[in-house]
Amino acid sequence: MSKFGSAFWGVLDQGLYSFNALVLAIAVGREASPTAFGAYGVAFTVFTLAITASRAMLVMPFMMEKSRVSNRSVDTAGVLGLTVAVSGLFGSTLFVAALFFNGSLRPALATMAISGAFVIFQDVLRYVTLSAYSMRRVCTIDSTWLSLNVLLQLALLLLDTRSVGMHIGAWGVSVLASFAVVPKRVWQIPSRTIVCRYFRQNFSHARNLVIEAVGTSGSQYVATLGLSIYMGLTFAGEVRAAQVLLGPLVVASQGLLMAALPSVLRANGTRKQVLTNSARFSVLLFCFAIFYFAVLVAFPDALGAALFGGTWTIAQNLLLPLAISQALGAFALGATLAFRAFDITAATMELRLWLFPLAPSLGLAGAILGSNLGAAIGLAAASLIASIGLWLRLLTTKVENV
Repeated sequence: MSKFGSAFWGVLDQGLYSFNALVLAIAVGREASPTAFGAYGVAFTVFTLAITASRAMLVMPFMMEKSRVSNRSVDTAGVLGLTVAVSGLFGSTLFVAALFFNGSLRPALATMAISGAFVIFQDVLRYVTLSAYSMRRVCTIDSTWLSLNVLLQLALLLLDTRSVGMHIGAWGVSVLASFAVVPKRVWQIPSRTIVCRYFRQNFSHARNLVIEAVGTSGSQYVATLGLSIYMGLTFAGEVRAAQVLLGPLVVASQGLLMAALPSVLRANGTRKQVLTNSARFSVLLFCFAIFYFAVLVAFPDALGAALFGGTWTIAQNLLLPLAISQALGAFALGATLAFRAFDITAATMELRLWLFPLAPSLGLAGAILGSNLGAAIGLAAASLIASIGLWLRLLTTKVENV
């Protein structure tokens, strides 16, 4: 498949994948109060933090190992077995934690525990399918999920359930339909020996990648959770609503990253070539982010409210600083690609550990000085410093030709 074809199918699939979350957010936004929408925001932030860590722990080491090792079936069985354990641990831990909360948070977290576990497993299946087939097959998986999700969310809206938990549950149940279209070749039954061996072989990379992932976007999610406790569920709702409207930025960046990753990991270019391509990738995503935000600003309020319901109104307060934060995060993705091409994970781990306190501390400082908007400005400032730090670390890292 050509580079253009890979990019097209990558962006299309990420659009299908992200549209599932958009459908959920719109459905919740049409029925929930600001506080209930905030509970949904907290639950989805917890899930996003978990899937960020799971991709770093499970997907990235698998893709890196796959580019070097010929025994694909062992790799697949190992990563699927480990995914069952990780998703099960996430679900059971969050479900127990939900019992300690009252009000709208309890059902939101409890249903996210079950739904999120299913989605984490499906997410790994997508990448395993990509490694063995093509992005088109991944699109089939995600379009199946989206079809049933839309139907279930519409049914709940027509029934006027006004239950955040039921909407989250429908989002998770619908993902089960996508399992039916996963190619049979992908399904490998793991043994305990295979899973343990796979875990030992990939532990070092996985550990570094998890720390790196949590230290970047994960830091923002941890900050959001902490600020939601300090400032109330309204802040979580405003952040999540803004993230929904900024969803196409994530679609573009993650879709292009997913399409580019296999070829980057197999790259034979020099250090200069890798850095040049990574810089172009970053500039492209950053320019798209600025253009997309300009489109949002020019979008008529009446049309936005009609399309997104209450989500459109809730998002307006924090849209500008969070759009800047998203653009800066997209700009850093090019540096991340280069580190993957150089097969260097320890190089960024230490930097991420130093940068991790930035988002919580700057967000809290902004909250004290300027309430919700000040907190969002603090998160954007943290993204700026993290992006600059990552690129400086990359440019000063000496590596042999890849």
